[in-house]
Amino acid sequence: MDAKKTGIQNEKLKVARDVLAGLSAGTGGVYFQNSNDFNEGFREAAQAPDVYYVLSFSPQNVKLDGTIHPLKVVLDTHEKLRVEARRGYVAPMETQQEAARTETEVEKLVFSMEELHGLPVQVTAQVEASTLAVKIHVDISLLHFRKEADRNIDTLLFETALFDQDGKYVAGKQGSLDLRLKDASLPKFTQSGINAVTKFQVKPGTYRIRELVHDTESKELSAVNCNVPESR
Repeated sequence: MDAKKTGIQNEKLKVARDVLAGLSAGTGGVYFQNSNDFNEGFREAAQAPDVYYVLSFSPQNVKLDGTIHPLKVVLDTHEKLRVEARRGYVAPMETQQEAARTETEVEKLVFSMEELHGLPVQVTAQVEASTLAVKIHVDISLLHFRKEADRNIDTLLFETALFDQDGKYVAGKQGSLDLRLKDASLPKFTQSGINAVTKFQVKPGTYRIRELVHDTESKELSAVNCNVPESR
């Protein structure tokens, strides 16, 4: 075997070892190398230390998007202790079945009369000429913002349904509001709240608004009814 070919094989072996070392470190395992003593390797990997602590981590409000979230475990001590921990976790991906179930649950809520108040939401409606304007006011002081640098991140989803006086579905609209509030402006909006408006073209008559507001960070939901004054 010539030297060039041997060098290539050694480089491949080094790459393979680096991958195994990274996999071991990233999952909190032990990497045993440079020895043909398999018994010693198994003993070193399987043997627990004399004293150890097991810590668990349960993330809150995780988006089911399949993304990687880094983690870092740091010891607040000067003692010579060893940490074996994963360097992150992968959020599970929402399956099509779960998404379909969520969509079905939302549809049921739209056609329900039951009110839910997971979020502080107020809905008012007014008819001018043939336009019905629906105003949704949300008190954001209780929202669970996600922090990114100096921004406070959240997204609100709106589902607005229009029913006639006989309870028959007339029309519906969906919308979303992405909040990226700076730290400096957050107190202002926390005090005043935010407003969203959607409009329908209607014929004269009596209507009812069914409004669903969903906070994507906290997963909280409000579902409220609003009777519309008769339009002529």
